[in-house]
Amino acid sequence: MGENAGANILLGAAVVVPSVPKLLLRKAVAFFNARSIRVCCWWGSLAVCLTVPASDEHAAHAAYRVSGTLVSTNYLAKNGKTIEFDLLIGNGRYLLSAGGQDPCSFGTTAVGYDGKSQYRYTYVNSLPVAQLRSMTNVQYYVDAVVEPGVRTPQFDANYSLHIWFAFARQQVLDGVLNPCDLVNPRHLKPCNRTLKAVFDPATGRPVYATLLADGTEPRVGRLPGPLGNGFTNLLFMSVLTNWPSAARLPLSFEYHCYAPLGSPVVQPVWSLLATVVSVEAVGGFDPKPAIQDPTHITDFRAGLAAGSDKDAIQYVTRKGWLEPTDSAFVRLLKEPNAEKVRARKRMVFVIGAAIAVSLYFWLARHRRTTTSCAAFPPE
Repeated sequence: MGENAGANILLGAAVVVPSVPKLLLRKAVAFFNARSIRVCCWWGSLAVCLTVPASDEHAAHAAYRVSGTLVSTNYLAKNGKTIEFDLLIGNGRYLLSAGGQDPCSFGTTAVGYDGKSQYRYTYVNSLPVAQLRSMTNVQYYVDAVVEPGVRTPQFDANYSLHIWFAFARQQVLDGVLNPCDLVNPRHLKPCNRTLKAVFDPATGRPVYATLLADGTEPRVGRLPGPLGNGFTNLLFMSVLTNWPSAARLPLSFEYHCYAPLGSPVVQPVWSLLATVVSVEAVGGFDPKPAIQDPTHITDFRAGLAAGSDKDAIQYVTRKGWLEPTDSAFVRLLKEPNAEKVRARKRMVFVIGAAIAVSLYFWLARHRRTTTSCAAFPPE
């Protein structure tokens, strides 16, 4: 789709998204109009243009700690919440923790990427952590996963994917992000959305993006009326600034999601408004989330081990993540595959039951035949 076509779609959004300010939409059109790309500034006094100093180029591979808050609003449920996040990012790695003001409360999430695998966990406790830590009969209350080759966070309850997206670079987003994940946590494939984005030339980070739906929906087909020609499903905006640490990173960013919801026009579904509180340079960091409470881990790196017949290994720990070179990891690989053992037991049961039933009917038929012969002995 050409740049002018993108501008036309955004102009159409002015009709079907009445809650988007007209000034914002005019600015959006400027982003997708090649003749106007040099004047893409918005947000009044926070006039942020795409011409930036080259100082961030020298810090392109540095690592930073970013702290901020994100306010989510669900227009359908008429509720929302405030999420605090802490992001370590640099050298192609990241570690993102997000949740409420009470650390380790229900729903607290952490996700990290070390360049090869993603490590993530979610607190699933129903009681306060302080109370659970004093109990001895609780096996675990944190659920964790390790997935090799997975880079992007999930669309979870703390919007980890959306926080990460605002700080990711274009070369990272290209080829690894499924655009549909920004509006649907079910990893729709094939994706019927197209992401149009403008990136900061100095850092490669996104400053504006629209997610365009093609006008079709699974199990529904082509939507009726003008919506069948496509509509703006998501708007993203970010204000970059030069922090004292010499990093050019977001000062704030926001998302606005829209959908038809059975209506002839799209309606607001949810929005996210994030504010970055602090940015500081760090020398380095461990991208694996720290484990401090009993955690059940499913590690899919087992499927990559030579000679392994397992897709994953599972274990409970509070001491940290096992690595494939650890003796405990190797020992778990060598243990009988629990699923295959259960499958084998089920097969043995089914075969045994079939034999028993067949034998029962054979014996019953044999008894009837014997009785008939005894009643009428041969002459």
